[in-house]
Amino acid sequence: MSRTWLLFGALALGCRPCEDDCVEFVELSFASSAADGSFASTRYFIVVSADGNVADCEIEVSTPIGDQQPCQGDAVVSISDGSTDDTDGGTGGGSLRVVLRWDFAPAEFDLVVRDAAKTLVLTNTLTPAYQDQGVDSCAGGCRRFEQEIVVP
Repeated sequence: MSRTWLLFGALALGCRPCEDDCVEFVELSFASSAADGSFASTRYFIVVSADGNVADCEIEVSTPIGDQQPCQGDAVVSISDGSTDDTDGGTGGGSLRVVLRWDFAPAEFDLVVRDAAKTLVLTNTLTPAYQDQGVDSCAGGCRRFEQEIVVP
């Protein structure tokens, strides 16, 4: 019986507990293609969709840094300046970014971005490579995908 206990103890020490509160997500960071980093539009409409799940977001570029705006669907959108903690008003001093966080991690999804005049700015189908994103959980099932996208 002691042999079984030693084997069980060794296995228990070899594996950390999995995160029960793991939230899978896709995070898209939209940067301007302009040399000065300014956006061409004052407002953006962003829609991501897959497998019947849709997140429909709208944000003013003048929104205070770190102020999250809820989307229709399981997502939020905000403005970032590249700091590690935009919740304090931003201290990064980098180029502005529009950041969309979607609490869903599909194998493939469609992306549509429109400007303030609702003119199509970008459309794409993305296939996240979750296996290349540093997935960290016992079963490898907590998918997180972060991607920077340049908007014209």
